[in-house]
Amino acid sequence: MTPDIPVTYNRLKYTCRGQGLERYGHRFVADLTPHLPTLFKNGKVKKGETNRKQQYEPNWWKAQCTFRGLSEKGKLLELQDRLRKGPNVMLPELVELEKRVNSEWMVKDEALRLEEEREAEIQYQKEVNEAMDILKKAFHDEKSGSDIIRIKNRWSDVWDAAKSLKLTCAAFRSPYGVYWKDYDCLVVGRSKASIDTELAILRKEFNDDVGAKEREEEAKEKEKEAERDATARAVAIMSEKGGTWDVTGTWKISCPEIDRQYNTERREMALQIYRINTQTSSQMFAKFDFAIIEGWFRFEGSAMSKASRKKKSALAGQKRKRIDYEYEHESDTDSDEEEINEAFYLSPNDRPSAKQPTFNYRWRGRETGEGEIEIGSDKNSTSITFSGQGGAKLSGTIECEYVQGCEFTGVKMEMGDPREASRVKIEEEWRELNERAYDRECTRRWGGW
Repeated sequence: MTPDIPVTYNRLKYTCRGQGLERYGHRFVADLTPHLPTLFKNGKVKKGETNRKQQYEPNWWKAQCTFRGLSEKGKLLELQDRLRKGPNVMLPELVELEKRVNSEWMVKDEALRLEEEREAEIQYQKEVNEAMDILKKAFHDEKSGSDIIRIKNRWSDVWDAAKSLKLTCAAFRSPYGVYWKDYDCLVVGRSKASIDTELAILRKEFNDDVGAKEREEEAKEKEKEAERDATARAVAIMSEKGGTWDVTGTWKISCPEIDRQYNTERREMALQIYRINTQTSSQMFAKFDFAIIEGWFRFEGSAMSKASRKKKSALAGQKRKRIDYEYEHESDTDSDEEEINEAFYLSPNDRPSAKQPTFNYRWRGRETGEGEIEIGSDKNSTSITFSGQGGAKLSGTIECEYVQGCEFTGVKMEMGDPREASRVKIEEEWRELNERAYDRECTRRWGGW
């Protein structure tokens, strides 16, 4: 790769790799309107709409300033205000410098390309000569020499060498990916008949090996499935407690829609349900990992009347709507948290059972692997229904940005440990996935708005 050309203008350093000047690794962008923060009439940042725009690191904004001849000093909002009022064209001196350095880089790049092609041709001819020596040694004597040979890990050089020696050559490639054994090779022989015979042998070897491997994997999978079924049956028996169900513990989750859209079949999905009890109330919550998104569920009490729950949901939605437009009023956010949290406290006797198998829940989470927090996921509640012996099976739906109306099922595989539940600080976990946490992460990653 042709290296960047460093240049300096007005004591500021730039680089060029044939496609324009770069400052801090960023190129000039003329129209900044789609990227600048959206403002209210009073000049304050409209965070709800602004956060939906692509965000850039502070050096990107500094680069846009220097391309326009503006100072790159100051805080992020100062840089953005400067750009909002500044020109949308690059300094004429930088335009001329860019043309000159682009041409200089392209000349160097062409010279380097030609040199690499020359070296590659020399190396390839060396490999062809080596292949010819191998073939001459194998086929030197028509009476006692080989009629056919297989050669792995070498392709075009052997092919060209065989052609020069007037030998017949064919390639064998596995019909589909086989990773435990490499069958791909070139077959070189004296005649087409000998080549065809060898290819038939290769195909049989390949098919026999694939069949044996598939039978071995099927047997292992059946054994694992039998072990999982036995474990699930034992856990279901332990979960049955005098008419109520103990649903706490580790659950194996299946979600065909996520698997279909994101090809996650090889990654296990899990749900860990906890319950914390006091003399007057209980909380039931869960940590989930659904391959593409992870976070926390918080269950709402089934004893709450339908009308009361609907009223609370409406109040929460109204307050959350106010937050979208008046984010700076922290008291609104506090009251909204309190309104929803009230629904998370269950009575001690409010447990899943055959009479009450369905519980509503809300969730907060982020893209798996410390990805972006999903804002507003807890605005509406959805439900999980427990079933089977001990309530050791479940089915539910989760609504998220990546998969709409995503239905999942689960089987309980391990009993819960109350000591582990007591160590989970659910209120802190919940707060770390709200709008303020999202803003803090934006500030840390991109400098905020």
